[in-house]
Amino acid sequence: MKPYPRAIDADSFATVISESTVEPATSRKINVLYHSVKMQPMTWLDVYKATTDRPDGSSPGLGNAKLYFQWLQHRLNEIGFLAGPLTGAKDDQTKRAISRYSYALSGVETDDETLIDADAGASNGAKLDFIETAAALGDKTKSSRIILDHNYCVVEPTAVDVAPKGRGECNSEDGHAVMEPKKLDRFCHPFKATLLLLSKDDRAGNGKGVEAPKAIGPVNVEWRVFDPPEDLSVIGAPFTSVPAAVQTKSPKYLDDTRVATAGGDVKSALKAFDNCPVAQGGIRPTDAADMTPYFRVGALTDLYADQIKGTAYLSTALVEPKNPSQEGLRGTAGALFWGSYIAGDNWMVRAKLSFEGIAGKEELIKLHKAVPKLAKSFGDDEPTDPLSDRTGKLTIWRRHRVLSVVDWWSNAAAAPNIQWDIIEAGFRAAHIIMVRPGPPVPVGTISTAGQQLAYTNEVIRVMKAIKSGFLSDPAREARMRWQNDAIIPYPFPIRPQNPNEDLEVYNALTLNPPGLINGFAGITYQLYRLPGDFVRSWLGGGNGQLIIRFDHLPQPDLNRDLNAKDQLIHGAKPPGAVIPYFKKDIRGSGGPSIGVSGGAALIEHQHANQFLGSFIVAHEMGHNYYLTHPHDMEADHDKSDQNCTMKYPSTSTLGPKGWGTKETPGAPVPLFCGKCILKLRGWKIRSGIPDSSG
Repeated sequence: MKPYPRAIDADSFATVISESTVEPATSRKINVLYHSVKMQPMTWLDVYKATTDRPDGSSPGLGNAKLYFQWLQHRLNEIGFLAGPLTGAKDDQTKRAISRYSYALSGVETDDETLIDADAGASNGAKLDFIETAAALGDKTKSSRIILDHNYCVVEPTAVDVAPKGRGECNSEDGHAVMEPKKLDRFCHPFKATLLLLSKDDRAGNGKGVEAPKAIGPVNVEWRVFDPPEDLSVIGAPFTSVPAAVQTKSPKYLDDTRVATAGGDVKSALKAFDNCPVAQGGIRPTDAADMTPYFRVGALTDLYADQIKGTAYLSTALVEPKNPSQEGLRGTAGALFWGSYIAGDNWMVRAKLSFEGIAGKEELIKLHKAVPKLAKSFGDDEPTDPLSDRTGKLTIWRRHRVLSVVDWWSNAAAAPNIQWDIIEAGFRAAHIIMVRPGPPVPVGTISTAGQQLAYTNEVIRVMKAIKSGFLSDPAREARMRWQNDAIIPYPFPIRPQNPNEDLEVYNALTLNPPGLINGFAGITYQLYRLPGDFVRSWLGGGNGQLIIRFDHLPQPDLNRDLNAKDQLIHGAKPPGAVIPYFKKDIRGSGGPSIGVSGGAALIEHQHANQFLGSFIVAHEMGHNYYLTHPHDMEADHDKSDQNCTMKYPSTSTLGPKGWGTKETPGAPVPLFCGKCILKLRGWKIRSGIPDSSG
């Protein structure tokens, strides 16, 4: 088939004339009509080659800084680290992308491009699955998760040897929304729209379109983003198949919130507009027609001319390539789409032919609508418009990694297994993929004698720095020793609980024995920051959360004389005390389970036994991601939900069958409340959304 002889414009249209009657030397006019628009994803390699006219994606080296950074940006984009447009400059987003890449490979953040090898990413650290179903980028019948790694946890701004001020970073107001823009970047991806022409023999428009790039004139493509309804099916059966009285209220809260904040009909397949709005930390604008948050003028400036017209974004078909590498883009229009990093946000990106700015616009539209197959073209977002095409649904998911489970307790084998299925299902409710670790490892097998001594010395230093007069006896300090069986070194053996001694008295005596160490409980929270930092280094670095199952105090040394100089004194139950009496001996307990700065969740062995390893682990992991207790920060929680994982069992109204005891059959399975779920997804939750699910 002969190509069309000229670019389309208003003057190229007349009455329908068969192309066969047009001789090359004549001046007769023909009807050149568009047949369809085909949405196609571009690869970042396509963009790089077309921008630089380089033949492949090999590194150009550091000699030409602009060219090198264009290559580095394309490469980081290609393997999922979102460096953004190929500016060739070391801009802020590029610095964050380099830092994310370094963090993924080594656990160390640096934006020094000379210290990384972006080519190594294909086999080490690359998120080649971050667009899970690539076909959805060009096929509206498909859908895909966009998986963004997020292993950035609460980090206390104060040094470890300085007592933190206030309630700590975890309890800061929407602290996650302050941290995340410094670490994360919005999903972005290039697209192109290929324009096909109507065949000379297909005046009804029922045949295949004709690819004739040189006949495509400088027409525009209007790009639009649709916002389909939120997917609440991620809250699965473990939380909804229990008796109604103890079911989670999260689905109701989330549905109430999207109705309250949506900019459209939440039941509409395309126009729910219930993604996270700007006011809650997202990018969805107040005006659903406003495309400026999703597209930036000049993002593909070396390839396509583009413009913002009102609230619409348009790019112009490439007519005259600037270099040979752009020849394959002739006759296409392109755009760089910007989504968000808010988990659960979803979009469909649409490309639609536009004659905006072309003389004879109305005549051109009329001629196209006269073709039977094109009768519905140029309508108001008509899904069946043949002169438009869109992607499938693209949904942001976050991925959290658990680096390792480390046992700092010799009897950890007796502890119940961590119920990862329940934990993963709980985080899935927030559109989070939880990557579980390998088998637990004993702390003594990952640390050398020298490393253990360094840890002990640091514990001593922090103790003395925080607590004046602590360990003032040089002899006692000299006896401080590493314990494979306890997270804190001690200079004395610990006795078991006596039969006539309740737990509260026992803990008071072991944590604060009169005249012995001038009080220990006041510094434990700072000391608990040390195990995570040291364990991470012993594991060789790496990002992700650490689960450390531990005993606070060492095993009692029953072979020593109970009246020895360093033995702790005995205590007795106070007369008239109403504290529950514990008949069984409890060896060296007293430390709390706690989620600490740097992404470590410390799980005390008695808690693990009490909660069967799911509730308490998920609870402390939640603290690592800025989740708070309802009794501490009521504004962070659905006030009506008694079933939140972050709620203490003792403060729940669910009674003795509550999830805080043994997770017995028929008891509710803990799930984060609706506000916690939104926080995990990245929403600001302190204001602008409902207080409760009613």
